[in-house]
Amino acid sequence: MTEHKEYDAIIIGGGPAGMIAAAELAEKGSTVLILEEHPQIGLPDHCAGLVSVSGLKRLGLSPSPESIQNLVSGARVIAPNGNVLEVGGKADKAYVLNRYLFDRSLATVAMEAGVQIELNSKVARVMREGGVFTCGSSAGKSYRCRLLIDSEGISCRILKTLGLTPPSSDWILPAVQFEISWKELDADFVELYLGKDVAPGFFAWSIPMNEKTTKIGLAAKGANPLEMLRRFRDQYFRASQVFSIRSGSVVLGGPIVKTFDENLLVVGDAAGQTKPTTGGGVVTGGLCAKLAASVGTNALLEEDLSAEALSIYQKQWKHMLGGEFTKMQTLRRLFLKISDDSLNRILDFASRSDLRRIIEEKGDMDFQGDVISHVIRQPGIDRLLFSLGADILTSILK
Repeated sequence: MTEHKEYDAIIIGGGPAGMIAAAELAEKGSTVLILEEHPQIGLPDHCAGLVSVSGLKRLGLSPSPESIQNLVSGARVIAPNGNVLEVGGKADKAYVLNRYLFDRSLATVAMEAGVQIELNSKVARVMREGGVFTCGSSAGKSYRCRLLIDSEGISCRILKTLGLTPPSSDWILPAVQFEISWKELDADFVELYLGKDVAPGFFAWSIPMNEKTTKIGLAAKGANPLEMLRRFRDQYFRASQVFSIRSGSVVLGGPIVKTFDENLLVVGDAAGQTKPTTGGGVVTGGLCAKLAASVGTNALLEEDLSAEALSIYQKQWKHMLGGEFTKMQTLRRLFLKISDDSLNRILDFASRSDLRRIIEEKGDMDFQGDVISHVIRQPGIDRLLFSLGADILTSILK
């Protein structure tokens, strides 16, 4: 007879969302196990590592000094025609993090709360019977829990077997990043490069780690991102030395339809809880993970892990972030439709109007809905939107 280790909750995946949910559950008295398929927490590193200062404060997290590579105060957006819109620069807005060290610090917090972590433990199968999940790992071990939290990332293998719809592959873009040396860096500013010749369907970035080293990368829709990044480097960073190459994906489609079921909650990238504008998900996924832990704790205490009881989780994250995701999805769909010429006009309008000040005053890397609402109410924006509508119609009729 197979021996099963028993836990109140099992989390599949040891990324930030999984770690945050696990720590919160354990701190409130639950026995918690994280099953992580890789041999180390934080590796492989698929993230650019740019996380807002305000977002980590919302999560109640302070990154360790050794995990902070840089602090940036603003952004420069480079239009397809080369014109530059500069925003911010007056206060620290975002950390540039070493995600390996940051994720390990989250693991330390979780273990100090009592969480057990099993590495090299890819979940091979799950079975739900009688209000209990049984999980079999690639290490040949078997575990049982009353609450399963799926935080496996974009692979969504387990999510599919449980009958829930994963994020649409149409909205998952491949991405590549280089770490390079460059002598002409302004370490206070992130740079974003727009244009279909640079990064079709997305954008390219330069995220300075210090005054001599930066992360350059891009995601691309319908194109080879590695080839596009090499071309981008040759155009903007020709004399640079490449130290490392990393690949990953950005999830842009917004949340999945259902993030709960009987004995089950879904968080992070697996739930599509990333920003449709940039693909970032440390903060939004972390906020949802905290809600999942709170709802899960109450369900465990009340011994009611029915789908109805756990549906409160989806109601809560939708109340907090649903409007934000919807507005960012609208902006993402618009971005995909407009031409490079329209992007040039938008950035030109922003540089000549009051939009720059509004973005600086109202902008939030994670909660972008407020600034979007303010932008569309600005004088002159109606004429710009009318011209963009004609552009979109033309692109559809081509």
